[in-house]
Amino acid sequence: AGLVRDDAALRSEMEEAKRLQRQAEAKERALLDKERAVGAHEVGMKKDLELLKQKDTELKQREEQVAKMEVESLEVKRRMREMQEKMERVEALQPLYEERVSDLNAEEEEVKRAKAELRASAELLRQRQADTASAERRVKRIEEE
Repeated sequence: AGLVRDDAALRSEMEEAKRLQRQAEAKERALLDKERAVGAHEVGMKKDLELLKQKDTELKQREEQVAKMEVESLEVKRRMREMQEKMERVEALQPLYEERVSDLNAEEEEVKRAKAELRASAELLRQRQADTASAERRVKRIEEE
């Protein structure tokens, strides 16, 4: 009977040991599952981190492009301002230009009139010289006769 009790106690201990082993295996499987989940989570986080780095790089590139565009925009605005100032100066000089053109046209008309008068005077002079020459020839003829 002592053997049966020892055998029953041994069986009970064996069952307890099996139960504890199954429990330990279940805990080990649960721990492995947790490790796998943590590993998968770490991989996901690494991918997320890489995506964030990529997005950060893209954002920096866009910021650089925007900064370049702002510089170009300022340059265009400066050039436009310079062109506007030049146009304003041209517009301010326009009346002076028109006045000068008018003066030059008037001077040109005066020159044309003076040339016409000179031509008329030259013609009159030629006519008088011809008349004088004719008179001199007549006088010579009369003196010779």
